[in-house]
Amino acid sequence: MSGIIPPSILALNYAVDGEFKKYVNVSFPFRVKIEKIWFTADDGLSGEDDDGNPWSTERILRLGAIKTRNAKNTGGFVSDNNWVWGDMASNDKPTCWFGNPDFRDDETGAGSGNNPYDQQVQLDDVNDTVAVYRSTTKSLPSVEDMTTWWNWDTGPQGYKTDLSVMNEDEFLSLFVYADGGDWSEYTPYTGTATIFVSYTGVGGNTLTAPVRIWD
Repeated sequence: MSGIIPPSILALNYAVDGEFKKYVNVSFPFRVKIEKIWFTADDGLSGEDDDGNPWSTERILRLGAIKTRNAKNTGGFVSDNNWVWGDMASNDKPTCWFGNPDFRDDETGAGSGNNPYDQQVQLDDVNDTVAVYRSTTKSLPSVEDMTTWWNWDTGPQGYKTDLSVMNEDEFLSLFVYADGGDWSEYTPYTGTATIFVSYTGVGGNTLTAPVRIWD
């Protein structure tokens, strides 16, 4: 049953460090279904050349997510975990492409950039030196069959679960990381990303809760 909590959105400010090791955890005191996740980025992340020209440095920023839950096996570590959209080698994540907006790819394939087609960029109409970028939007996978979770004590374990449903003993670790382009001149904490998490309440049907499949 949905609708216990109406559709709601969390907005999480995230100061981007230089080593891309920061993360923010999200949990709920009730069961919810995560609908979509995306992020925006300010111009501090876009880069500029030595002459101060904005958007001249191509950069790619992605949002990673790991879902974690309490371990149920005796003697295990405190949590099991699972990459939501694949590990950092996967490109199937909310993504921002930074660079000259004139070079962004469009749906016809024109342009020279690597920007996903549905990314949005809004320019400042006053002085044309400020841009706000919005990433692509991703849903959390709904998995009805076996899902492999990793436990640091026992290794891979099988569960029947829906990755988009957050139970009370689970949380998401969200983080942005560089995945292409030139970040060598980026000054830590000068750029801010805002992460948005859209969710709604779900009922207490235990059939959608993770169930350990014991060997």
